[in-house]
This record gives sequence, C-alpha cells and structure tokens, in this order.
Amino acid sequence: RVSVPSQPYLTHKFTDSGGVKFDSFIEPYFVSANGAVLLLDSYLPLFVSINDKKDGQLVFKSAFLEPYSPDSFKAGLTLSYKVCKGFSARAVHQRLSPLRLRPPLPAAPSGSLLQFPIWSTRAFQDAQLNEAGLIEFTSKFSVWKLPYNHLFIVGNYSKASGVFSFNEKKFPHSHQLIMEWKEKFSSKVGELLVGVEVSPSVPETGLQNSESPVHVQYSSSATQNMRPGQNLLLDITSESAVHWFKSQLRGLRDMSVHGFLFAGGHAASLFPRHTLQSDLVTNRSLLHPNQYTEMYGEIAGSIAMPTADRGYSILGSGYLAQKHGFVADAGPFGSAWDHRKGLKAVIPTTITCGLLGYPFVVAGPVGGLSFSGTPPSKELYVRWLSLATYLPALEMAWGPWLYDQTVINHARSMLEFRQLVLWPKYFAELVEEAAKTGTPILRP
Repeated sequence: RVSVPSQPYLTHKFTDSGGVKFDSFIEPYFVSANGAVLLLDSYLPLFVSINDKKDGQLVFKSAFLEPYSPDSFKAGLTLSYKVCKGFSARAVHQRLSPLRLRPPLPAAPSGSLLQFPIWSTRAFQDAQLNEAGLIEFTSKFSVWKLPYNHLFIVGNYSKASGVFSFNEKKFPHSHQLIMEWKEKFSSKVGELLVGVEVSPSVPETGLQNSESPVHVQYSSSATQNMRPGQNLLLDITSESAVHWFKSQLRGLRDMSVHGFLFAGGHAASLFPRHTLQSDLVTNRSLLHPNQYTEMYGEIAGSIAMPTADRGYSILGSGYLAQKHGFVADAGPFGSAWDHRKGLKAVIPTTITCGLLGYPFVVAGPVGGLSFSGTPPSKELYVRWLSLATYLPALEMAWGPWLYDQTVINHARSMLEFRQLVLWPKYFAELVEEAAKTGTPILRP
C-alpha cells in the first residue's frame, strides 16, 4: 500500500532522492472506488497525507506552514471542499468531469504523435548530445526498419539554461540538419518532425537591459540560503517576461522546430530550502504556488495552440491545464520494476492522469531512466515495451539495437502492431471520444 507523508499539495518534479512526493500533474480532486468524489478549492494552503500512519486514512489539512504564508491568502485559513456521491465511481466521475476537469477540446493532439513512437534523446549522456550523436541515432530507424514520425531533442542542446538556441559547437548545422531529416525521411516512410525541450528558465547573463526583471526574485532574507544564479525562473506574471519567452520559442519555430516539450513549471521549484511564498518577488502576486504551473500551461497553450504545431507539443506539468489538450508527460520513470516510479507505477500513473482530465499520457521512455545512464536490463526493456504498446502514447529513448536481433524484431513487431492494428481498430475512436468527453483512454 502506498504511504505518502503529510506535505504541501504542490506540483513536484520527480527525483530518485528524498521521500515520496506528489507528481507533476495534480488536481484538488479525489475519487474513491466506492463512488465518492472530494472537490477542494483550487487555492488552499493545503497539506495532504495518504496512509501516513498505515491506517488507510486520506488526510487534508489547511495550515500556514512552509512554504505557505498568511499574507499570501487574503481569505485567511480555510479548508473548503464538497463531497459528491454516486452509485459508482464511474458514474460520479462522468458527471463531474465536464464540469470540473475538462470542457470538450477543439481537437485531440496529432494522431501521428499518438500512433507512432515518440523518439527522444532523454537517455543521451551530455557528451552524446551533439550533431554526430543525433545523426547516428536517427540513422538506426532506417537501418532496422523501425517506425518513426517525431524526434524530441531533450537535454543540454543549448549553451546554457534559459538559452533557447542550439549550441553552435555541438550543432554547427542545426537548421540544415532538421531540414535534411525532414527531406530524407519523408522520401522513405514518412516525415521526421523535430521538437525540442524548453523550460521557464532565464539565463544568468544577457538580460541586464530589460526594463523590468523577467525572472522570479526573492526577498533578501531568502537569498541568504541560495547559491548565486540559483532559481532563475521565468516570472510568468510579467508581460515583458512572457513576451521574451514567446519570442525565444518563435525563433526556434523559424528554424523548422515543429513542437515543444514544455518541461519544468513545477510549483515546488519556486521554493529553495526554507523559502516561503511571501519571499517571492514577482510582477503580480501569485494566488497560490500551483498558479505558477497553471499559468505556465496557459503560456504553453497560447504558443502552441494557434499554430500548425498545436498537436505536436507535450506538457511536462499541469494544474487546471486540461483545456489545452496537450500530451501529458508523466515521466520519466526509473529503470526499475517497483511501484515507486518504476514499471509497476506506469499503469497507476497513466490511469490517475486520465481521471484528472489528461487522457493523452506518455509515461516516459520505454525501460525508464537511471542516474548512472546505463540502459535497462533486456527483460525490463522487453516487458516495458510490451506494456507501453497499449498506452495512449509511447516514447523510445533507448534503441532496441542496444540489445540483440531478437529485441529489435520484437520492437519492430510491437510498434507496427500499434500503428497498423491498435490505432485503426481501437485508439482512433478512443482518442476522439476523449477529446469530446474527457473519458480516459486507459480506464480502471
């Protein structure tokens, strides 16, 4: 049984260190298998624990404890909630979901983003992430006759955090390379569309001429506990900051980048150790730390939605962001068999995201990732791939060619089965239903 100690209910990036934390996609919405739903106000100084004392209890507490501070909540200390009961969990969820979680979407994500594997560089070591490494990686798709359509460049492809252009030393011909991939691959099976990872970060230098700060600042007492350059996060409450961020992404799009993986944006990242909400110095005050995640989703939606690449982008954190209809990146998971962000956590996480209004979920790379950078074991990789074939979206960062011919043949077989059988027979209809009604694709 899961056990989560009492902690602030904030969006949080998964790390393999420390205790159990809440995830990148959360909502003040809790469903019981016996047909009860608990709805809490969106902006409470909320603490939640699950089975903390091994007593099976789900506990909610409103308190002005770190990182919440009284002067950030004008209404004072409250714990406002509603309990809704139905004859089954499915019935009450279907009734409440359109009202609380998901209006109908104008369209689902691109079918090709869900139908084909999403290839990514998430498993690359920093030394591998360069032009030569990418050329070698993508050449394997054709060599081993593996399906492809999208490649997301994830990691340190730029000069520094907050810089949204390719590092010329690592990628001397980035624009030419992207165009060549599109031409080369389209002449064989289909296009290879390139997306890149972006995050709400600001570079340490180069923004001194801004009329107003574009990054979140902290009170003098809070900065005593911070390293120089730590937490240079985009001030998403500032119009000039948002304008700067969007201009950087438009520059990438001009280079034929087709989509974005919007990483980061977690509320917990606002708070280095012993930092309070009252220590944040932003253009406009945040009603709640999770509003940072919410507003990041709004920015991502405004960048991607009105354009042709709307259906090709992925969102890495979410709070009240269901209306944008992105593929939700619930990963990465660890290269392990266990329930703590290992293989056994993939199905529960995907189901949870679906219930929270994010039916289009990718659960990180097949096989997971390890901090040592070593590939997953052959058995773990094969089992994970067999499971991921049936999930709403599938990401490949470890190539099957790292193992043997048997694994390559198995990977090709599963990916073609997904593309040619599962998609036309099941997934296409389920995706359309999810866009119209919010019904999860993977259902409990």
